[in-house]
Parts: sequence; C-alpha cells; structure tokens
Amino acid sequence: MSQFNYNYNKNLNNETFGEAEFSASHWVYSAPPSLEEMAKFKEKQELKKIANMSGTSLALVFVISILLGVSVGILTVFGFNLFGDAAISQAVQAAFSIFSFTLPFVICFKIGGARISELMSFKKTEKGLGMPLYFMGLAGCSFANFGTAYIDNFFNSIGIDYSPGEINFPDGIFGFLLTTIAIAVVPALVEEFAMRGVVMGALRKFGDTFALITSSICFGVMHGNFEQMPFAFTVGLFLGFTVIKTGSMRVAILLHFTNNFVSVLFSYFPKSVPAEIQNLIYVFYLLVTIVTGIFFLVKSELKLFSFQKSEGVLSEKEKYKTFFLSGGVIVFLIINIIQAVSYIFTNLFGIT
Repeated sequence: MSQFNYNYNKNLNNETFGEAEFSASHWVYSAPPSLEEMAKFKEKQELKKIANMSGTSLALVFVISILLGVSVGILTVFGFNLFGDAAISQAVQAAFSIFSFTLPFVICFKIGGARISELMSFKKTEKGLGMPLYFMGLAGCSFANFGTAYIDNFFNSIGIDYSPGEINFPDGIFGFLLTTIAIAVVPALVEEFAMRGVVMGALRKFGDTFALITSSICFGVMHGNFEQMPFAFTVGLFLGFTVIKTGSMRVAILLHFTNNFVSVLFSYFPKSVPAEIQNLIYVFYLLVTIVTGIFFLVKSELKLFSFQKSEGVLSEKEKYKTFFLSGGVIVFLIINIIQAVSYIFTNLFGIT
C-alpha cells in the first residue's frame, strides 16, 4: 500500500515541535507548540545561558585561587616566600581579589553577549533612602555575625576548627592602611561588582526575588566552607536588597566595606586590651547596629517587600530548577561543596 508522509517540524535547539503523518489508512497529527510553550522555551534557554555564564565565572574564581596557590608554592621553593612578609601577603591578597572577581566575569559575560554596563548602576541614591537602608543592612550583617558565632561553637563542639589561626598583619599606619585596602576596600568593590552587579543584575529580568535569592545562594556557596556559607548567604540577601531598593550599587558597597572594616579595626586592637574587653566592645557594636537598624526600619516608610516581578512565563520552581541544573552552576556547586566537605574530613581525621 502506498503511503504519503507529511512532517511539520520546528526545531529549536534539538527540540522538535509538531508532527503530522498521513497514510491511506490513518491520519495522526500532533499540534505545533502554543505561543506560551514557545515563550517558555525561549525564556528557559535565556536563563540557562546566564546561569552558565555565572557558574563558569564563579568556578574560575576557585581555579584562579588554585593557580595562585601553586604559583606561590613554586616561588617559595626558589626562596621567594610571598606570604612570609605580612605587607606583601596583604598586597597579594588584594591583587588576587581584583583579578579573580573581575576578569572571569567580564570575559564570560562578554562572550555571552551581555553588556555589563547595563547590569548595574552607580547613580546617586535617592534622598532619605540610603541612610535607612545602610543601617538596616548593618543590622542584618550583625545578625549574621551572631549566627556565625553559634555555628562556630557547634563545629568546635564536634571537633572542627574553622578559625584561621594566628594571622600576621603588617604593623604601623602603613600596615593598617594596606590591610584595610586588602580586606575592606577591594572586596567591597570587586565582590559587589561580581555578585550584586553582574550576576544579580543579569538575573533581575526574571524577577527581583528570584535574582536576590539565587545570587545570595551563590555568594554563600562561593565561600567554600559550611561555617561561612550561612553567614555569606544572609549578608548577600541584605546587600542585594539595598541594590534592588536603591537602584544603585553605592549603599551595598559601603555596607560591605563597613562590615569588613570593623574586622580590620578589631584585628589592630592593642594587645594590652584583654580578649574579654574586646568581645564586650564587639557585642556592644552589634547591639547598637541592630537597635539603630530596627529604629530606621520602623521610622522609614519603605515598601520593603514590594519587588519587581518577572514578566516571563516560567514559574518560580522552573526558574530555580533551570538555573541550578545548568552545567556551569553544577560545576561551581560541586567544586565548593567538595572543598567544604574535604575541610571537615581534614579536621576530623587528619586527612590532607
């Protein structure tokens, strides 16, 4: 029996939509995709592209850190111990931060066709908005610090020590300034550029809530250990929140700087001041920031939980699934989770 076949195919990225078959005995027809299905497919592909750019950039941060470690090790063998001098160590740390949190993101997003200048803004914050959000953000960072203290105590109770040990900071005013640049100024600029600027900025087209939570998860995981992950995630929420509410990177950068600068100040406390007194001063600082933050929260008329919604067709579940199951993000997650788990085994069983 002769047979005539007619196929209607619309192939998008190896996906076939619609097929009709005709023969003398039967007719089978599968309708082409609806406009909603086509829009959903296109949106998913766009999100997956941004996810791969973000995940690859973040994975490269880890790769660069490994290469730096190997390079420093080779130089040490030949008698150039970069971390033997406290001042040089801080300078190397600053250079590493600048390199690792700018170059991978610029390259990956440029290759992906993104215009980085359109992903973030440094415009002046609207009057009456910056101050409340700044103090509210400080309160949030203080809350995260309290949480980290409890997490640290928990890990210590099971034999896992996350303390970095004794760190030698360069002495004198020059040393203080160098440490401030390396620990407070540079990270505040480059990490905000990478995480709240590039990553969150690229994701905001899919909804502010999704962009805020997703970028904060990445910021937390990026720190590579189970003690800092919850802290960084929480801080990321507050930093991202200020960017969304102000429409500018300025307050987030200032917040990030302040949070890190406080750590620098306490690192340079005179050794004659007992640790107990230092702890009391730090607790007082945390309480002041929390109370001040609550005061501004109550006083302000900000619509705190009104976020820009996505105009797309993907559900929230589909967006999170698409992002975190993309190849680049999976590689990034695996690298950092392995790093975090290996640290635990190293502490518990002495495995190196």
